[in-house]
This record gives sequence, structure tokens and C-alpha cells, in this order.
Amino acid sequence: MNTPKQKIKVVFFGTSDRSIPILEDLKNSNFELVLCVTKNDVKVGRLGEYKSTGVKLWCENNRVDLVLADSLDAANTERIKNSIRDAEIELGVVADFSFIIPEAIFKNIPYGIVNIHFSILPHYRGSSPVQFAILNGDENTGITFQLVEKGMDTGAIIFQKEFPLFENETSDDVYKRLFVEAGKLVPEVLNNYIAGNLKPKPQNKELATYTYSKTNPKTTMILKDDAKINWEMSSHAIYRMIRAFYPWPIAWTTLGDISKYVAAVKKDKNPSLKVKIYKASPEGGDLKIDKIQVEGKQITDWVS
Repeated sequence: MNTPKQKIKVVFFGTSDRSIPILEDLKNSNFELVLCVTKNDVKVGRLGEYKSTGVKLWCENNRVDLVLADSLDAANTERIKNSIRDAEIELGVVADFSFIIPEAIFKNIPYGIVNIHFSILPHYRGSSPVQFAILNGDENTGITFQLVEKGMDTGAIIFQKEFPLFENETSDDVYKRLFVEAGKLVPEVLNNYIAGNLKPKPQNKELATYTYSKTNPKTTMILKDDAKINWEMSSHAIYRMIRAFYPWPIAWTTLGDISKYVAAVKKDKNPSLKVKIYKASPEGGDLKIDKIQVEGKQITDWVS
């Protein structure tokens, strides 16, 4: 394998602590991770306390320079572009980032920005590829390294690898596993791309599918209403929903609806109360509910 003679300076775009395996493998590779771009601290919980992203905390602990932004508007785009220029960045990597990166940024990086996407593109373009793979009962998923361009996940493909989906995994389980696998792949894939051993290939747009919300098809982001259970569905389809929508937004129903199909639920309580189902397991053709949260209550084991 031909590798670059000098360390290539890299900027990473990301948000959650899922990205840490990729950051660690970049740090320990022959690339030089000199800058990260992530979201500003956000208010969380009832007390409105500020929480930092996993990427920010990692950078502070590893002495990697940071650029923080609430959005990629014109002012922030210019600020990020200037930081990239000043750091003499040659290559970008993005995974699990909160914003679409504008052309003004990726066009000014010599080797462009490589996006790590968790499907076999062009299948499942959009922000929820693993959730949709679970919802649709797919047997496999994958990792795609592709170049960022104007369209969402439409850029040329550098490298792909398929991975199995296991029956009881939640989307959280799958993402954590795939981020670790992506981290292992990052040094070799990027080295081969820089050396010219991996040639980017255009996607077949005729085969493209997207992870559009079922309740608002204008977005590829999952919304809370997408996770509402339709009890007319098969038990296996409902089980896939419970796994796909964990840890967010959590599959849910109402006491009124669940009482029609689950005899153990008392019908004398407020039927409009929301019930989140955190965990379940299939039992033949039926569904065994294991862990729930009734609106206004704590998460609890299901007692039938």
C-alpha cells in the first residue's frame, strides 16, 4: 500500500461521543488531526443545564483545536473556512455531524471531505440509515466512505464494506458497533484514497433510496410521531420499531390503544396517557413487553 510521505493535516466534523473511535484511530494514525468542528453546548433537561458534545470533550482532553457553531450560516461558514485555511488543512472527515457542510467549506480543502455514512450507498441516503435498515428487516447494513458534495450523501464512493445486522440489536447497538468498525477502517481507506489507490466512483442515482420521515416526508430525520405504534402491524414489525427507535425517540403508544391489544393493561386509567416502550422481545407470533414508561412516571419493568 502506497501511503503519503508527509502527515496530512485533517479536520474532523462530528457531534456525539459515538465518533470517539474514529477520532482515536485518526489520532493514532499517520494523519495529523489538528482541528475539529462541532456544535456549541446545548441546554438539556428540566434544569436547562448546558451539555458539551462528545467531540468537544474529547478534543479538550486530547488538546485538539476546536471550532464551535450553532449553525453553518454565512458568518460561521466564513469563520470555519478561515480556521481551516490557517491550520493548512488538506483533508476533511465527517461522521455524525449535525449540519450539512456548505460548498464554501469543502471546495477549499485540497482532498475534499470524506463522509462516513452507515449504509451501502446509494441505499438509505439521509440521517437515519440504521433505523430504516432495522425497520425494514434488512439482514445487512454497511459503511460507505464517500466524498461530500452539494447533494445529501450523493458524492462519489471511495470504499464500502458490508456488515450483518443481528436480530436483537437496537439502532444504538448497531451505530456503536459500526463506529468502532469505521475507526478501524479510517487509516487504510484514507491512505489509499490520498495515494490514488482508491478512485472515487459516482453513485448510481437510479438506485438511490432515502430515509424520509413517515409523518413528514420533507425531512430525512426521524420525528417523534414516526415512533407511534400501529397495533394493527405484526408483532415482528412492532418489535423492529421498538429496536429501531431506541434510544430516540422511543416507540410509543397510548394507554387507550395498548389496552385494546394487551389484556394486562387496565382500562380505567386515562386512555390518552402516552406509554413509551423501551424494551420488548418476540415470543413466537406474540410480543412480550419488558420495559415501559407511562407518561409522568419512571421507567419500569412490565408486570403482566
